[in-house]
This record gives sequence, structure tokens and C-alpha cells, in this order.
Amino acid sequence: MKKLIIFTLLLSLSCNAELSIGQIDNMVLKIQKKRVSKMDIDYKTVPSPFIVIKKDKDSNTTIVKSPTHKISFDLSAIINNSAFINGRWYKVGDMMNDYNVTNISGSEVKLQKGKSVIELFLPNKPVKIPQIQIK
Repeated sequence: MKKLIIFTLLLSLSCNAELSIGQIDNMVLKIQKKRVSKMDIDYKTVPSPFIVIKKDKDSNTTIVKSPTHKISFDLSAIINNSAFINGRWYKVGDMMNDYNVTNISGSEVKLQKGKSVIELFLPNKPVKIPQIQIK
């Protein structure tokens, strides 16, 4: 008797689980509907990924250029002929972000990219060296 009840329950569940072709088509149509964005920008008409065209309520268009990203260099240390910039050691002749390391002196580093020259200076911070007592 238990087997018969379990069989009928499984059969009724499998019958209810089947989807008709019409139900599947309706689901696909819901997925394919055009989605509405909060921003009124037609991305297909944007000529460059670095330019955004915005439209206000009156359909006035404004072209906004994205800010250019500037490269920052953080000179932390100079030891012998090596400079520690942005968490990595460089020597004269090494390349970093299209810049060539041209000179490393006691407290400055010169980087060159074409005619552009950047001079990096060590921060003027006192360095604390712990005292060691020798017995």
C-alpha cells in the first residue's frame, strides 16, 4: 500500500513539473524584453569608451570626457644604485610605466619618457634607527 501511495505522489509531481511549450515561450519573451536603465544613455552611439554622452529631461545632450588617469610615483628609498618606487626596486635603464630610469643619485631619481622628464625626490623624513647595546 505504501509503495502505491509513493508511486502516485511521484507521478503527480512529475506531471505538475512539466512545462508546456507555450509556458517556455512566455518565459523567453519576458527575458528578451528591453530592459530599462536609470541612466538615459544610448551606449551604442558613444564613439569612444572615454567619452560619455548624457541626455537630460529636455533631450539636451552633453558630452562629458572622463578624467585622464595620472600615473603617480612613490619614491620610498634609494640604496646604492637602486631606487624603491611604487613597491618595486629599479636600476638605471629599467622601464616603469613607459618611463626609463635615467639617473639615480643620493636623494633623487630621474625618469624620462620621450622629451618628458620627471624628477622624484625622497621625502624629508627622519629615519629612526634603534640603538643596540653591545656588551
